[in-house]
Amino acid sequence: MYCYGRVYIDGKFQGNLEHAIEKNNSYKLIECIPDIGLACPVCNQSFKRVGEKKRKLPDKVLQEFEEKSKCGRGRRKQCTVPCAALRKLQNSYRDTDGCELILQPMGVQGKQTGEWLELQYDVLRMEFQPAERLHTYSEKEKRFICEHSSRFHLKQHF
Repeated sequence: MYCYGRVYIDGKFQGNLEHAIEKNNSYKLIECIPDIGLACPVCNQSFKRVGEKKRKLPDKVLQEFEEKSKCGRGRRKQCTVPCAALRKLQNSYRDTDGCELILQPMGVQGKQTGEWLELQYDVLRMEFQPAERLHTYSEKEKRFICEHSSRFHLKQHF
């Protein structure tokens, strides 16, 4: 979800399920399948937790999400793709200080160019980079990707 680390090691799964947007923001995120991804234990239990309480979204944003999203704990049929309300919540989350996360598996769309913010791995340099072969990013979007890479200790080249 964050570092692209291997979670299947020596025939055993070493991954954790992780909420991209912290579930303490809204009760509807607890069982929101599009908000859940697979994370390596190191990212899930240490790097993501740093500043977690500061990434609380404003009440107005959360209220709008809870009113417009169609998911709920009482419903047994669960969605498998992000709804418009979740995408809007994701954009609000991205704009919150301390939330420079690419949020896999949902992805994040750049605000300036509208391009999807993606990493690519340069095998020769053995480092992650912005996927500039596929997208044209603004300098601000490159910094966003850099913040994500830095938070999860990914090698970077800019």
